[in-house]
Amino acid sequence: MTKLSLEKMWDLSAVRKVVIDNDMAPMRIETSADEKLHLEALVYDSGKGSRIDLEQYVRDRQEGSTFKLKLMGLPFSWRDSKRAMLIVAVPAGKKLKAKTENYPLSLRGLSGDIDAESENAPLALSDCTGRFEVESENGPVSLQNLNGDLEIELENAPLSAENIRGQYLKLESENGHVKMRVASFPKLKIKTENGAIYYETEYVENGDFELESENGLLHLVFPPNLPFELTAKSERGRIRSQLETELIKQETGIYHMDNRLEGTIPTRIRLKTENAAIKLSYDPDAGSGIIKVIMDQLRSALAKAQQGEELQVAKEHINKIGAQLSEMASSIKEENIKCKVDEAIEKMKEALSEEGLKVAKASVVAKADDLSEQIYENIKDSLKMVKTEFDEIKSEYFGHDALSDYINKVVESPLLKPYLGSQKKAEEDQIGERSRLKILQMLESGKITSEEAQQLLSAIDKD
Repeated sequence: MTKLSLEKMWDLSAVRKVVIDNDMAPMRIETSADEKLHLEALVYDSGKGSRIDLEQYVRDRQEGSTFKLKLMGLPFSWRDSKRAMLIVAVPAGKKLKAKTENYPLSLRGLSGDIDAESENAPLALSDCTGRFEVESENGPVSLQNLNGDLEIELENAPLSAENIRGQYLKLESENGHVKMRVASFPKLKIKTENGAIYYETEYVENGDFELESENGLLHLVFPPNLPFELTAKSERGRIRSQLETELIKQETGIYHMDNRLEGTIPTRIRLKTENAAIKLSYDPDAGSGIIKVIMDQLRSALAKAQQGEELQVAKEHINKIGAQLSEMASSIKEENIKCKVDEAIEKMKEALSEEGLKVAKASVVAKADDLSEQIYENIKDSLKMVKTEFDEIKSEYFGHDALSDYINKVVESPLLKPYLGSQKKAEEDQIGERSRLKILQMLESGKITSEEAQQLLSAIDKD
């Protein structure tokens, strides 16, 4: 077995945009420490092919302020994608377009305008800031810790995202499931044809949400104290709500829910499906992003606060953040974390006393920021210990193996076996009904597709 490696670099000080087209091997793109683009390539031969000149498969050219790098496909015997790796380092701040067809693509720690495309390979972005365009036909997409506006276009690819935030998110998908947790976008538009949508929003004000699915379940999860005005419509699917606010059906067939809170601007939410259910649920441990929203308001008030009415406004914000953080802390089950949060809240109140505001406003704001970050991180730590219903899915991208294992465990359960014979027809019917109900619940929560549900229901009917 032969191993080949290659290292190259190009000066991009006069370049504004970088285009990378990869057909060679799995690739990771990261940030360069200088104004050069660095390439490290490592490939392996299966032992059946002849030696090659790796550099001949690397093509580059510059067109004006755009640099293009083409990594060409290798002979078949050199396509050992399990061990091969390309590492590309791009200077910070450059516009980047990265494309792949069949090899995994990972982008980490980048900043700037990023355009990532995949046909059939996994695509992952993590710890990046800027503006993002993501496109995939069949390859699964993973997004983690992104800060910036997002435009996503999917065909059959599933998408999993966590801790993403910006001002605007637009997503269109044909058949891929969409799962987004800890997401914060005031402007939001998601549309799918057959894929399920799960969206867990953080606290936002004055937002505009539009979520639509033809045949896939639509599940929206709300944080505490979110001000909103909601309308929901489904042609043939059920609409279920676990929220305390009443869901009212109007004469037009459209459901309406209003949760206006004093002193806030509600987020307008519009939900629509054709043949699928709509589910609204509440997570008391979600929405820690409210801390950052309140701190922004507090910072703005402190900047103006000098005396009289302005100082009173700042004090009202201080009372507001103390009350809301205390409410969040009250739901924390881990006593040591709860104590840390309560202690940080009390220190913040002391630091933001009227006397403190008059004496040293800048240092007070800095201290408040530090304390709010402590509170935020502690609350996040507590959230990691809380299981949500989506944590039951062990396989990433809504994998089916975990579902099959779960169904098998239910069917083979010793508690059910006595009733699976011919002992009591009535009890047998009850079990069948419970099984059907469980399958429908899993369908509504997006854990199985309508096709899988039909197969499972048919299997029960045959038994």
